[in-house]
Amino acid sequence: MSAQRNQGAASGGRHSQGPSRQSRPPDTGQSRRTQRKPSRATYRPRVSAQPRSSQASRVSRGNTAGQLTPVPERDIGTGLSEIAPSTVVPRDEYEQPGDPKLVSMVTEINRYLDQTNLHMTLTSLCKQLLHRTDLPYNPYPGFVRHLRQNAERFHMIDQCKSDEEIAHLSDFPIQEGGLAYLVCAQHSGHIWGLASIVRAVDPGTLKRYEWLLQDVTPHQDTLETPDEYSNQVIVSLIGDTVFHGSFLPQTAQIDIRLEYFISGSDVEQGIEIFADSIMKDIYKATKHKMHVLIGVTLPVPDSGEADLWTVAEIENYPDDFKHTIIDSVKARKIVTSEHIFKTDPFVDVYHRGTKQYGMHFIQSQTADMKLDETLTSFVERPLTTLHEGVFMKPSHAEAYLLAHIPRLEAVDKSEVQMFARVDIQSPITDAPGTPSVAPDASQLQPTTSQPPPRPGWKARLAKAFQPKKVKTDGFKPRTEAEKKGKILGPYAWETVAPIKSHLQKRIARLHLVADIFEIAHCVLLLVLMERDAYEPDLLVELYRLSHSTAARLHVVTQQNIALQELIDSSKDLEESPVVERMFVQYRQTLVRLLDGTMQERSSDLITAGRVIKYRLDQITSTSLGVSDTVPLNRKTLSILGGIQQYCVNIQLQLTEDAIVLCPTLQELIQTMKTNFADEVPRSRTPEGHVEGIVRAGVTDASEHFVHGVEVDAIMKHDRAVVNVDMCIARDNAPKIMAVESVLMKYIIDIQLDDIWQGLLMDLLSSNYLPPNPYPRSVSAFRQAAIRMDVQIESPDKLLESLLHGNVNLVDPENYVCSIPGTEAYGVRSALSLLDTVNFFQVAPVAQKLANQSFVRRKGPYKIAICMCVSSHTPLYGRMSPYLCQMDMDEHCYIKGPTGCSKEAIEVYSNLVYNHVTELNRRKLFPLVGVFLGESRSRWAIDYIQTHKKAFMAEVQRYCSLREPVFLKVYARLDWRYVPVIKHFMLHFVNEDETEFDIFFPSNPAALYQNVFLDKEKAAFHFQQSCSPDNDDPFSSSSIHRATHYVDSKMLDSRDRGDWLSVHRWLLTRALITEQDAHIPETWRMLHSMAGQLEYVNALNQSLQELVLYIFEKRDAAPQTRQTEGSQTGQQDGDILSPLELPHLSRMTSAFREKLLAVCKARCTLAAGSLSEHVHTRLQSCTVRDRNSKQLSLILESQTVSQLEEIRKLLQSVQDAVAYDVHCTCPAAGEALVDIETEARQRPTSVYSQQLADAAVYQRFPAANINHAADWLEVNS
Repeated sequence: MSAQRNQGAASGGRHSQGPSRQSRPPDTGQSRRTQRKPSRATYRPRVSAQPRSSQASRVSRGNTAGQLTPVPERDIGTGLSEIAPSTVVPRDEYEQPGDPKLVSMVTEINRYLDQTNLHMTLTSLCKQLLHRTDLPYNPYPGFVRHLRQNAERFHMIDQCKSDEEIAHLSDFPIQEGGLAYLVCAQHSGHIWGLASIVRAVDPGTLKRYEWLLQDVTPHQDTLETPDEYSNQVIVSLIGDTVFHGSFLPQTAQIDIRLEYFISGSDVEQGIEIFADSIMKDIYKATKHKMHVLIGVTLPVPDSGEADLWTVAEIENYPDDFKHTIIDSVKARKIVTSEHIFKTDPFVDVYHRGTKQYGMHFIQSQTADMKLDETLTSFVERPLTTLHEGVFMKPSHAEAYLLAHIPRLEAVDKSEVQMFARVDIQSPITDAPGTPSVAPDASQLQPTTSQPPPRPGWKARLAKAFQPKKVKTDGFKPRTEAEKKGKILGPYAWETVAPIKSHLQKRIARLHLVADIFEIAHCVLLLVLMERDAYEPDLLVELYRLSHSTAARLHVVTQQNIALQELIDSSKDLEESPVVERMFVQYRQTLVRLLDGTMQERSSDLITAGRVIKYRLDQITSTSLGVSDTVPLNRKTLSILGGIQQYCVNIQLQLTEDAIVLCPTLQELIQTMKTNFADEVPRSRTPEGHVEGIVRAGVTDASEHFVHGVEVDAIMKHDRAVVNVDMCIARDNAPKIMAVESVLMKYIIDIQLDDIWQGLLMDLLSSNYLPPNPYPRSVSAFRQAAIRMDVQIESPDKLLESLLHGNVNLVDPENYVCSIPGTEAYGVRSALSLLDTVNFFQVAPVAQKLANQSFVRRKGPYKIAICMCVSSHTPLYGRMSPYLCQMDMDEHCYIKGPTGCSKEAIEVYSNLVYNHVTELNRRKLFPLVGVFLGESRSRWAIDYIQTHKKAFMAEVQRYCSLREPVFLKVYARLDWRYVPVIKHFMLHFVNEDETEFDIFFPSNPAALYQNVFLDKEKAAFHFQQSCSPDNDDPFSSSSIHRATHYVDSKMLDSRDRGDWLSVHRWLLTRALITEQDAHIPETWRMLHSMAGQLEYVNALNQSLQELVLYIFEKRDAAPQTRQTEGSQTGQQDGDILSPLELPHLSRMTSAFREKLLAVCKARCTLAAGSLSEHVHTRLQSCTVRDRNSKQLSLILESQTVSQLEEIRKLLQSVQDAVAYDVHCTCPAAGEALVDIETEARQRPTSVYSQQLADAAVYQRFPAANINHAADWLEVNS
């Protein structure tokens, strides 16, 4: 190995672009690599920056690193799977040692690797990688993708039923019923329907829904039945629940269909009867003690969308609600009510569900002419229920079928007897000759006002067979030969064709990944409807897909939606037992699904599980601890909605892993999308000039935007490759060994052998060998991808480039330091990482925000203000490449008489008011508002000006409580608006300077972060902040207070899953304690993909707040404002000033550019469909100007909600990547463990420690000279 490295060192490594494969001369036959055709599949390579211990390794790494060449965007390929394997010469066999125990252990390890196929899988992936023409700098994202699929294979195939067992699930035994085409499950009289459906259901599982269907069936007293009309309802179970227990291990929603059969003379009257029946059933549902009505969904005419009517809206506007129902029926649309069903009367188990209302009208001209009756179905596809659902009672099934049979073509006379068993207008029986039992007989019996029963089936057929019109060609009756092969009844093509067409078009419209489970249900219905037309493997793949991790998460997310709907409908109540029960069920299911201690999970899922658990605990947490009560308020809805969006990327990624294992299903879906190409949605950003849209300026749509201080080497990793042929030509090894030499150096450079060794050690050092080793493999290779991405320089070189060596102490008495040639002042820790070039690009914002026009003296009070740049803002530049937010601290010192702090607060509140109104008058920044307290209640600027006394009173109250008070504005920097937070901090000092008090949250670490722009201000602040003891800020006691505060912030950030903040606070701790070990690790965290995602989310949040700012300003503007022509833009500019709309359009374009780049980046390690999903969301709230092609935001409330969903979605990706970066930082991990251990051992306070000591409560005699020794002995 060392010889190969030396050879590689002698060859040298130079950067070269090299000719393309197409322009290279013909092959010479010297290498098998040069004989391969060029591959379009290319990975994003990166060279490891973590050097090995040997010098030879570092030298050899330069050989492939020097051949990095960028790849055009069109050549970024499809993955490793396109490369065909080739013959590899096997190495010599390993000789086992003589120790029997060691031999046994090695044998067990080899057996484990063979059983799990881990070694063979990684070997295959390595072969595919090394047979590429261009080797990627960072191949590990490709490894991660393939290993994730193997991890899911364990759940879908290895732990699943065999193909034969799955095939048996779709062939349950059945027995014929009393009517043709109808069957029931063998030995189960409660499941009725067509044989195609009944064969695929589990009667035992569906038995649990029998009570529910009976309970929700409307009784006869709720059916509106005037004279000369009859009204009957038939209930069926549809949707995914039909296959619960057979194909589905669990169901997300229970769908029940109620179809009303109304007979009479006037169809308009029948529709009125149907609407009244629905309203009665809904009013009854509002009073139900077991089920909860959420609302009723009604289709919006000519829009294809639906509108949800809440219970309160239905009660307040019953006439409008009824008219909307009637319009929906006439449009042949289904009315759907949404519920929370209790599935068992004795067990508190709740599920989300729906009730679908459909209408069929049987019309007769007169009471004596029954043979002229016709059936009109006010549903889009009659007989659909038979092909997608089951009935729980045979009477319902028979009545449903017989109601539709007169609409079918004539059947053979030999079959008439089978169809003549039951009449829909006759009393319905559960079996031939047996009347149905109560209460169903009462529900389905005709009313007393109904006419006599209609003639039998044979009479109606005879009437139907009489020729009425002259027919020719295809209109002529079928011949006997044609009738012989004709399929009749529910399987006739006239019935099946519309249903199949609807399902196929629906599959084409749905998204392959985001809507896969809805697609799977449609495919299952198609296969069951016509099994011979599809591959047998489809049913097997559908079963395995329903048992995947993605399917389990899909069910849990539906529980979240149900919980949100229930809380929203119950927000007027103080508490709800149903909500609490559903919340406990949801929390347990979700936490167990993502918990890595219950089962093997990869690092991204474990991170998501911890974050979600923390957020769920926030719902029930109180000041006294965790409660069982779920608050029914907006905060709860916000947290649940955030968790729902947080799971979107996880759902997409798990679904992609599962779909790969269903090739037949993928092929079928693609065929549907090809055959019905017109149904496939085409998403594009709308163009035009629309009122209410941010107008584009004269900017260029192709403008290049600079995002922060990014490192070019990191940003180019995605497209950098190592050209193998070029390396072979330049390698000094013999030609017969050139290929192996180059490939070996590449493997050493990317440290693949180290990663494999570390993975094996992790598996073998655990308490047990995990049955599924692939989740740990995914975690190991995720972290390897992160290392290749950010570890581009050694720690020593990073420290040398980051730390200032010329920080000088300019005021030793006040510990003030400065950097020569600059006006930045602070302690050494605040300046040691200051990037002066980038810092003084943002410093002018602080100068403009400084309060310069305040009163220096007011009565007996003296006032001084010291402004500084605070928090992590001074890190912007080389240390932190992105400026997500600027923080400023304005320290106001008021000196007055002793005991007059309350009066000083009043003076300060007036000072804050004057400053805010002055900023608003000058119009330098868009002012979002002043935020008060821990709850951050916002006071808008316009409201502050009209409610001066109330605002000042609130400022005084929160200052007295020592809670934060800050102003938020937006400052324009280049193409973007940057949020700026200015904290108002009041210090009160008495005349003798013996009492010092602060009226803001204490932050002992701020002194070590603040950077002042004036030496005098810095010295004054350090004197006052260190008083009254004038402590040295670098004394042990001062450092202990600061580090204790930083430790608490760090642990809190860790609990929230905010690893970026953890490392920022860890960096602050390192600067305070003058330890440089954590600086390189924090640099890598901030420059990683997690830092980019945080920056994108910050841009997103800024756009949301600026849109809300525009809404607020326009609402406050006079209503007489014109809305046309150039006057509109001019008046908008006056109203929104200083916010410029063209500048906001540039910011939107830059946000879109960075958003899509981050989502598509391979080192994001997110779902492949994430960029498409995010892009679709963004297109719904943006518009492109026809002339300038500039992207703009649509000024609607929906825009804010769409942007917020994107932000929450990306938060899960950010947390997962940040945790992986943290796992690659061993020093940070060890420090965090030490801090947590110390925090556990540290008492909460000295006073509580004294109270916990039993000796405190002992009564001792007075300590005098006579028995002082006895007192000391007892006390000890």
